[in-house]
Amino acid sequence: MERRQFMGLFGVGMLATSLPVVLAACAPKAEESEVTETETPITKAEDAAETMGDFAIAGTVTALKESGGISTEIGGKKVYVFQNPTDESIVALDPTCNHQGCPVKLAGDALECSCHGSMFGLDGSLTKGPATEGLALYEVKEEGDNILVKVA
Repeated sequence: MERRQFMGLFGVGMLATSLPVVLAACAPKAEESEVTETETPITKAEDAAETMGDFAIAGTVTALKESGGISTEIGGKKVYVFQNPTDESIVALDPTCNHQGCPVKLAGDALECSCHGSMFGLDGSLTKGPATEGLALYEVKEEGDNILVKVA
């Protein structure tokens, strides 16, 4: 076999073996997935909070039972989560006393300001001054072990 004849057959063989690859690359894809407005992926924590109905995770029930209270911040607001000793419901409120901005903590059947002794009910209502108003109460719900809080 002459060199020219061999190179011609070799070229035709190469072309024939690469033809299926070329055809597959040029063919339209069978099922392309397009993201529509209703299927927009969640990319930010704020977007995730919106999909939970403006609720954000404040902690877990397990952590709450171990520590007795959870202090956190959601959406730039301070949040104190505790379990009501009377009915074991979970309560979330703003722990900042309006008298001088000191934090409140659970003290038996009430919440007490650590600075000047203001007292609040477990629902955030003012029971004893020098504070002049109650504490902001937040909506709470449980999903599995997560405690979700909605700060308005």
